[in-house]
Amino acid sequence: MRLESQIYIIARGGGNVARHNWSKMRAEYVTGSASQRELAKKYGVSASQVAEHASNEGWAKKRREYRRKTEAKAVQKAQERKAETMAAQLSDIGTAAENLSALIAEVSTEAKSLRVGRSKKADTKAIRNLTGALKDLADVLRNVYELPTFGEKQKMDRASGPAVVRVEFDEDEEEDDGANGGDQAAQAPPEAAAISAV
Repeated sequence: MRLESQIYIIARGGGNVARHNWSKMRAEYVTGSASQRELAKKYGVSASQVAEHASNEGWAKKRREYRRKTEAKAVQKAQERKAETMAAQLSDIGTAAENLSALIAEVSTEAKSLRVGRSKKADTKAIRNLTGALKDLADVLRNVYELPTFGEKQKMDRASGPAVVRVEFDEDEEEDDGANGGDQAAQAPPEAAAISAV
């Protein structure tokens, strides 16, 4: 084959691919979405050569590992952004709750603001609004700090039940049972045992 023909073949992408092109193809396969056949066409190499290199060097496994790590990083960054956003929102809600609390305290200490005109009659609508605002504030704070209501706390306490059940016997009864040959030890009278929940 003449030198001009060899140069033409190499210039068109045929012939042997330099070593650095294999590492470039591997990197492109591992970090990208191109198939082995597409890379073979792009770099002018036979698909069987690419498949052989991919198999020998574990390109598919490296691609899976790369994608898994990339996905884990993306999930972590998304969680961090979400946590930062939630923290900012909670801070804003906390500030608003503090401001509302201060305003409610100011209104409730000024008895005149709860009166209708100059009369001594209380403004029931203002008192209802103030009570509603206090309830809303308590709900917001309970939600922000994930605190249970009084009723929820009672339900949780009832659901958990007693932690330990302790059975105590009178010492005199045990000694008497031992003296009688133990025939009554299996049948302790109800008054001999005291059961208490701790």
